[in-house]
Amino acid sequence: MTRKAIGVFIALLLTITFAVSCKKDSSGVIDTGSGGDSDVVATGSCGDGVKNGSEVCDGGSIGCETLGRYHIGLTSCLADCSGYDLSRCVERDPGDRCGNGVVEKEYYEVCEIGDTKACNEINPNYAAGTYATCADNCRQFDIAPCTAVGNDTCAQIFDCVTACGDESCKEGCVAEGSATGKERYEALMNCFDQNCASGADIKECTEEVCPTDYYNCFPIEKCGNGTVDEGEVCEKGQTKDCGELDPEKYRSGKEAICNSVCTAYDTYMCIPKDALTCYEVYLCIQECGTDTACQDACKAKSYADATTRLNTMTTCYEEQCNNTDNGCYDEKCQFQTDACKTHATCGDGVIDQYEICEKGDKKDCGLVDPNKYEAGTADAICNVNCTRWSTIWCYGFCSCQEVYNCVEQECGGQATTNYDCVDTCMSLGSSEGKPNYKAWRQFITSCCETDQQGNPTKCGFESQACIDKANQDIGCATGDNPKCPY
Repeated sequence: MTRKAIGVFIALLLTITFAVSCKKDSSGVIDTGSGGDSDVVATGSCGDGVKNGSEVCDGGSIGCETLGRYHIGLTSCLADCSGYDLSRCVERDPGDRCGNGVVEKEYYEVCEIGDTKACNEINPNYAAGTYATCADNCRQFDIAPCTAVGNDTCAQIFDCVTACGDESCKEGCVAEGSATGKERYEALMNCFDQNCASGADIKECTEEVCPTDYYNCFPIEKCGNGTVDEGEVCEKGQTKDCGELDPEKYRSGKEAICNSVCTAYDTYMCIPKDALTCYEVYLCIQECGTDTACQDACKAKSYADATTRLNTMTTCYEEQCNNTDNGCYDEKCQFQTDACKTHATCGDGVIDQYEICEKGDKKDCGLVDPNKYEAGTADAICNVNCTRWSTIWCYGFCSCQEVYNCVEQECGGQATTNYDCVDTCMSLGSSEGKPNYKAWRQFITSCCETDQQGNPTKCGFESQACIDKANQDIGCATGDNPKCPY
């Protein structure tokens, strides 16, 4: 016998001897089998498949989600039975509300990790006794475990028949249907036989010539046909102001969206009336001082959109102003502050606190600032936060020549490549001065002198000939309005 074979034989012999001399009772305690008062009792060892003593686990796998703030997945017991291998689990981001054990509708959740729902409650065509589990994002149930109840409905019969290759199979599909399912399927096929050409698409033709029979068979397809039919409350794509939908429960300004089966409006975008807005949360936190529990309580009274805008504003305060105001917040973070102050009210049709106008409002530029903009030439538009008049379309008082003077003094001359500076000067132009200067400048920048062979020699403001031609053909009108700074 070789040395290797001898080693194997001895190991096998020892294993058999141990198996004969020891036995384990149902409690997991090992009995050495010596009998009498001299029996020796010891705990089981890691790896025997039974959790003993101080062991946290012994073999097997469990879901990561059962161990805390982790995504759904499997992990196994560590080799020393001291715990589970968390390196196999993916930790949730701090801002991920899914997995905290609370169904928070304001974060669009419909369930929490570990929740289940009877499949036939989700869809009556699923078999009873099976359960869907909450998905990893907490926003829907995972219907993978659900199974259809045979060919019960007309639509199920139709799908079954469509997949068949012979008449016997088709007859079997119909036979498995419910009485109502068979009746509706037969009505659909009678319509097809009487009204549709041979070889025509069954669904396409019957939907057109006998829509009643078609939607009796495929009721879910009524949603999206452009008509609010019996049993529906809205149509796909329709929205409704949340405040109009339920004024006792929601604020105005956000839109509820018709759900996928047209039976109700989804309100996940709606803001509860008693929820703190972005700026209300900010003011609440200021009153807390350094009490982090108090600050968390303020945030908990809010909702996702408000929290996002609050984080944007406070990040600007931190990065741009080192959390010290002294006018810095207004100077460097005005837009973020405005967005936080009015995001829940801008667009609700009312000029609320912090607002000066409403979305869609227009105002003659001359009324916005009569010392800066020409009246009667253009309208300013209420900005996205309802806190300012956007004057991008407004005209100033400067003539073409005065815009020219601005470019000379502020931008380093007409040949400049500082186009932002040129745009700033042009924004001072009047309704005649701005387009006049723009046309004059564009002519020159697109003009070139050429040699006898047609090759360009001097272009743009390097060419006096181009400048002279622009002055001759376009000119740059002069003016002297006392409200023009140039």
